[in-house]
Amino acid sequence: MLTVTTGRQPATLSVIVPAFKSAPVLPELLNRLRHILEKLVGLSYEIIFVDDCSPDNTWVTIRELASQNPRVHGIRLGKNAGQWMAALAGMAHATGQYIVTIDDDLEHDPSGIEILYRKITSEPFYLIFGMAPDKYHLKSRYPRLARLSQKAVNFLWHKYPTDSFKIFRRTVVFHGETFEPKLHFEAFIKQTLDARLVGYAPVPFNPRYHGSSNHPLRKKLWIFLRYTPEYYPFPGKSILAFFFFIAVFSVLTIVLSWKSTLIFHAAMQTILLILILIFVWGIYGKLTRTEPYRVIDKTSGLNDGSSV
Repeated sequence: MLTVTTGRQPATLSVIVPAFKSAPVLPELLNRLRHILEKLVGLSYEIIFVDDCSPDNTWVTIRELASQNPRVHGIRLGKNAGQWMAALAGMAHATGQYIVTIDDDLEHDPSGIEILYRKITSEPFYLIFGMAPDKYHLKSRYPRLARLSQKAVNFLWHKYPTDSFKIFRRTVVFHGETFEPKLHFEAFIKQTLDARLVGYAPVPFNPRYHGSSNHPLRKKLWIFLRYTPEYYPFPGKSILAFFFFIAVFSVLTIVLSWKSTLIFHAAMQTILLILILIFVWGIYGKLTRTEPYRVIDKTSGLNDGSSV
């Protein structure tokens, strides 16, 4: 558990933006966020950019934006921890009655925040996910396969559908001033929030504003294996889910290797071994409660406890 004492005046809305290789897009993202947030809650908002140890000028850009606007704050992680952990770090510093997370690439249009905010303030939900109907068609060359793979992941992790664009009440992650999640958000809510308290809303989706995705297939596979243990309260269940995945992979290997070369067969077995090692690492991290991220720097608005 992490006790957070911000010293800042609480906001109505906190927006968390994990940032990686996004220096060129952050000024435009901030302009769009300010426009919609001021429309919704006036000046009772804060925006927290979390630099996930980006190799470009992301941190420099965040500091410049924060110096120009007292409602903009920045956090810098000491090592690349991934989008999920970066979002968690931002949530821990949020003061808002409602907390929004949105990606840094402008694929999810900030105007969608209004849709989420109107819904959560008028209906008895504690968490609303923004789901873009045309997301897979815009992001993937094979939208049906992408949608099917996401459904398979939800089945293996035994969770309801989720997305990175969402809004939730502060009480979902805070108990008083104590920030409760030690797992990443989606695993945490699976274990603490009933599906009946979760809602969905259609939101607009755009082509990526700048650059390319930071989540190629190999990274998605690593995320799947690394975080599978967090979705189960007990390691035994996650091990069963993992071996189900390994069984499917093994059958696929046998089929593909039926008339293939020895080199191909050896390569598939090597991949299988790597997958097992990654999963074991995930189990070890859960059992030893390895620190998921470390904040090494903050902008002055977070350091000195000044008001929003």
